Amino acid sequence: MHLRNEVLPMMIAGIIGRDESQAKTANLINAILASHNKKTSIVSLRNLIELGQNKIKSYIHEVRKNGTDILILKIDVSDTNFEILNYLQPDLKFDIILYIDISSVYKKQIEKLLSLLDEKGIIIVNEDYINDLVFLKDLGCDTVTYGFNSKASITTSSVDDTMFEKGFMLYQQKTIKSINGNTIGPQEYRIDVGKEVDIYGALGAVAFAVASGVELNTGVELNTLAHSPTQVQ
Repeated sequence: MHLRNEVLPMMIAGIIGRDESQAKTANLINAILASHNKKTSIVSLRNLIELGQNKIKSYIHEVRKNGTDILILKIDVSDTNFEILNYLQPDLKFDIILYIDISSVYKKQIEKLLSLLDEKGIIIVNEDYINDLVFLKDLGCDTVTYGFNSKASITTSSVDDTMFEKGFMLYQQKTIKSINGNTIGPQEYRIDVGKEVDIYGALGAVAFAVASGVELNTGVELNTLAHSPTQVQ
């Protein structure tokens, strides 16, 4: 799993959405993971492709060798219409895919991306906008959801109490099996992020962190985003 034919452990994840929302969500994910001593490296898929197919594997090997725990690829939804799947598929499999776009053609886009998901991988989606999850279950996908509804894996404790001066109160209402096989039971999270992240960004970032195996049971202070150890490209 992960990067094929490699031995060193490193998770590889993809965030699929629009550029601005991607950047905010990726930075929040990085801050959460850094607060739990996880090193991330974040790179745009477009920048990675510019290296050339022969250099992608070498780049990922170097990132892994530098002690990165999770490599996150930012993928713009418009790129899913090109030949990126055939371009990446020989060497790359995602452990986690976080789909944050709210496009009406989500099903077609997600179906394309599933060819890059490891057989034991997890896909995370916004259940407020993606209400037909049957096709994911039919394909045997391990799915984590977030949103303002009673079915989502991660939601808000109360709509009225969602926003504080600096952050959000979120509630994991379903047991989630993380990528490392551990189960994380229902609990609440206080996420302090300032005003630059919206509620969906916070929900998606927390869902990602839990799916990656991070336990957030003590709450997370996220007021040092600029100082988190990451490589953003």
